[in-house]
Amino acid sequence: MKDPTHNQVEDSARKTIERYLAKNRKASINQISEGTSLAWATVQKHLSYLESIGRAHGERLGNSIIYFFNGDGKWQKKVRLNRDHILFLDTFVSQFGEPFIRIKEARKKDGSWENFGDVMITKDKLGEVREFLESVEGNINTYR
Repeated sequence: MKDPTHNQVEDSARKTIERYLAKNRKASINQISEGTSLAWATVQKHLSYLESIGRAHGERLGNSIIYFFNGDGKWQKKVRLNRDHILFLDTFVSQFGEPFIRIKEARKKDGSWENFGDVMITKDKLGEVREFLESVEGNINTYR
């Protein structure tokens, strides 16, 4: 039988990591582990989940992956394609200070969410993407 406190422990660890990232805005797994006293493997597992729901994102910088906190969720939208498949749209500012929109695809596999890819759209390309989506919306049924 599953321990009923398991989810509470998991939620507590995840919230601890989110608070750390919110305060520091960015950090490596090692920094988060040291700063929160959570095991490295625990931090890695929860960061994977936080990425899949758009609360954090990682960027490779040299030999490290730096994780960034995704703000207060003001500019987020979850599009549920079905029970086990979502698109998550959100906004970020890159390490170079440039804003972008991310579209992340996540699917549930073996009971946990996995990322299947990201698309990053910079501000200068938003108009082009919007125009395409608007033209497709009116004609989508012709593509059968």
